[in-house]
Amino acid sequence: MRSRRLVAAICVGVTVGWVALPGQCPATERSTAVRTPVAETRDWLPVLANDFSGTTLPPSCSAYDGPPAGQAASYYRPDEVQVSGGMLRLSLRRRDFADRPYTAGGVGCKGLAQRYGRYEYRARIAPVPGIDSFVALLPQEDSGTDATLVEIFAETGRPGSPAMARISNASEEQSIRRDVRDSPVDGFHEYRIDWSPSGLRVLIDKEVAFVDSNASGKYRWLGFAMTTGGQESGLPNQDDLPTEFLIDWLRIYTYEPGSPALGPTTASSQSLGGSPARSNSQGMPARATTSGRSVSTVLVTVAAGLVVCVGLGFLSLALGLPDRLRRRRPAHRA
Repeated sequence: MRSRRLVAAICVGVTVGWVALPGQCPATERSTAVRTPVAETRDWLPVLANDFSGTTLPPSCSAYDGPPAGQAASYYRPDEVQVSGGMLRLSLRRRDFADRPYTAGGVGCKGLAQRYGRYEYRARIAPVPGIDSFVALLPQEDSGTDATLVEIFAETGRPGSPAMARISNASEEQSIRRDVRDSPVDGFHEYRIDWSPSGLRVLIDKEVAFVDSNASGKYRWLGFAMTTGGQESGLPNQDDLPTEFLIDWLRIYTYEPGSPALGPTTASSQSLGGSPARSNSQGMPARATTSGRSVSTVLVTVAAGLVVCVGLGFLSLALGLPDRLRRRRPAHRA
């Protein structure tokens, strides 16, 4: 009887201790997953994952309202930006505004400015010649340097010119540019920008399209936009308008050396209309963490405790069996 009580006490203590032991559960990153698998990687921690299933932009992002920098025949207007149908939609149309013949959409996420990061998105550029659909990393102080641009042209607007992606990266040291001819312009494609102290890299559909060993060390924010009338894009055919630059989903990571590898996930993401990532006093998005074990971990721990209990029970039964046999054996008469 004593052995059975001792076994029961050990089982309860071990199981409860494994489940509730404080200080043994490492903090886990609380991030929202997206609809497509995340490739395993290190040194990057997620700060934002959106699939644009909401209807409004988060406080960390806002629509442009004003003229684009440089030569352009378009003017940014907030009503050319919509979140609907599971997409971030930037449109461009023929409309006179502020002495310009076109209006276009653009979005900047200045509330998510950070130093170094990874940016992944799936998008379909405007499939109309004469339109420049681009993504930019821009410095907080709005200087003319330290900007990274990934521009995709359906065509340059000149006969015989192929489609291309123009990728440029500027830092205090230098500025380089590469034109990727015959770049994908049909349907949706995946893009990734890796920006770390060791340099900058751009991938299109998991293929490296651009590498630069120089990287800006300034805080920068991400923007999506489209324009027309530039030297490379030309002007669109009026019959092809309005047209849209569509972004299906967006993931943003912050650079943190030594962080664990990210495993693949396929859960649905938080919509763009949900709570945005908070920024700390230095402008870096704050990473929310939760301590403690997950439900699955608790269940596994309880199961392990039960296995230990069953094993101890069998051991106790085996050790107590000889005593029981001796007690039940009849005494020999003299």
